[in-house]
Amino acid sequence: MDYFVDSNVIIGYYFDYTDNWGPDALRVFNSTIQKHSGICVKLECFGDDNNSGKCQTIRNEILRNFSRGISILVRTHSPLELFGIAQDNHWKIVNIIQDLIILYENDIPTFINEMRNAKRKFEADTNEKHENIHNGSTVIFHNRNESYTSIYQVLESRIHDPDDIEIILDAHHVELTTVEISFVTGDYNHIIPHRDFILENTEISQITPLGSFAEIPG
Repeated sequence: MDYFVDSNVIIGYYFDYTDNWGPDALRVFNSTIQKHSGICVKLECFGDDNNSGKCQTIRNEILRNFSRGISILVRTHSPLELFGIAQDNHWKIVNIIQDLIILYENDIPTFINEMRNAKRKFEADTNEKHENIHNGSTVIFHNRNESYTSIYQVLESRIHDPDDIEIILDAHHVELTTVEISFVTGDYNHIIPHRDFILENTEISQITPLGSFAEIPG
């Protein structure tokens, strides 16, 4: 059985050490099982030009966090002040800063240098993942021309997010036209609570919560 991955799985993989779903998403992507997804996930993550969408927005935010963090360190020489600002503003790199404080709190020049190294590593890592995702080596994205109107109408009686319904229909389409799949998702609001309902009304074979990968060896 192949995997169909939701947008939160791709985002978790893309930003593995700055995203709460990162470790679980990496286990999914590092497995030898073929990954599939749909056009709705691709548009949500990367836009219609492959260089926008949520992934670009998050990437830009994290790069700004790194740049501001380095500037604060250069100006104040206070890792604890930096950590407080990062926490108060919910920066996605707060755990990176915390790890660096443990190692370099009393060595500000090295701290600054390691922040710069972390920023460069982040840029290189996301560039590589962007390439891997779009060259087909990690995910196969499937187009869907069929609207499946009758199934949509059934699903909207329980699932009130139209985007989620479209992604479910993409997974249904892959299963119907390509291969048996397990739909992997971190959506615990609209999809996991209605797992049985979705399985009853689509051709999807299985829905797997992304959190269930936490205890599976990578």
